[in-house]
Amino acid sequence: MNDFLPINKKEMLERGWQDVDFVFVTGDSYVDHPSFGVAILTRLLENEGYRVAVLSQPNWKNDGDFTQFGRPRLGFLVTSGNIDSMVAHYTAAKRLRHDDAYTAGGVAGKRPDRAVIVYSNIIKRIYPDIPVIIGGLEASLRRFAHYDYWDDAIRPSILIDSKADLLTFGMGEKQTVEIVKVLYRGAQTLILDEPTVGLDPKQIIEIRELIRQLAKKHTVILSSHILAEVREVCDYILIISKGKLVASDTPENLERNLGDSDLIEIETKASPDEVRRILETVDGIRSISTKYLENGITWAQIQEKKNTDIREKVFQAFAQNHQPLLKLNPLQVSLEDVFMELTQSDRAAEEYAEKAKKKETEDMKDDGDL
Repeated sequence: MNDFLPINKKEMLERGWQDVDFVFVTGDSYVDHPSFGVAILTRLLENEGYRVAVLSQPNWKNDGDFTQFGRPRLGFLVTSGNIDSMVAHYTAAKRLRHDDAYTAGGVAGKRPDRAVIVYSNIIKRIYPDIPVIIGGLEASLRRFAHYDYWDDAIRPSILIDSKADLLTFGMGEKQTVEIVKVLYRGAQTLILDEPTVGLDPKQIIEIRELIRQLAKKHTVILSSHILAEVREVCDYILIISKGKLVASDTPENLERNLGDSDLIEIETKASPDEVRRILETVDGIRSISTKYLENGITWAQIQEKKNTDIREKVFQAFAQNHQPLLKLNPLQVSLEDVFMELTQSDRAAEEYAEKAKKKETEDMKDDGDL
């Protein structure tokens, strides 16, 4: 670890390397000192046994610098450097600076505006299937949709503009090493156990977005008791109670099969008989139940047929009969409700299977398959 890391192909070959594991792209001059984040992270990766090359202030107007090390085995790491590239270039009055404190000799213009976006897009164009991980100050400050002072406009997350695969927040030493280990192993399946415990709301949003990005190229298994989080990021859910699998399905099907997501409730001053007469003129209704409440109000529950939304038709039918609706709500079931129902009895799995089969039969009748 005493020699400088290679910054060009010649130095890479002098080390006896034919390729590298990672190319670390930075908008700063290469300074091997712990006051520079690139120096810390590259030495950390080197200490883990990886071959790392540093691509310092590459010429973004052609591809030569980005291809000189060849195709890295594991990926590119991209940062604008120790300072935001826009701050490096412009004063608060949006006037062009004459020098750059993080460039050798203070020479200005050695990095592009929005360096992370520019570098990452070039890499993705040349090597579309190579992972690109962005980080550092510029990426961290722009990890969410944000107001951009320089454009005087709202810009999306830098993950979108850069087309990068992952973003590490802050210095990200531990995250970087763990991500690198996953890439090295070529893991296709990632298991995350309660990944958002102890995080603040902003960090939770960031982790959820990271999970979505990982799921594009990997199978992600998420273990969590936070059901709102499960509903937010998971395509398929397995519910375990007392060591046994009691249900497995998509979130939509779990809510539909265990709940009454095809039910609508209404309240009106029409009599129960009048309610039934009006609803019989509406297509798409499977069943109707009514109940007379206090103060001359009738409550009704309507079950829709499969893949129908009759709310507008119901509203129009009552309006045409000069009977205003006091309430018109779909009855919705949350994943929390589903979990509680599935885990409250030892027969949960059997009861779920029975309800799911009943729903399937009703849907087939609606479709005319039975």
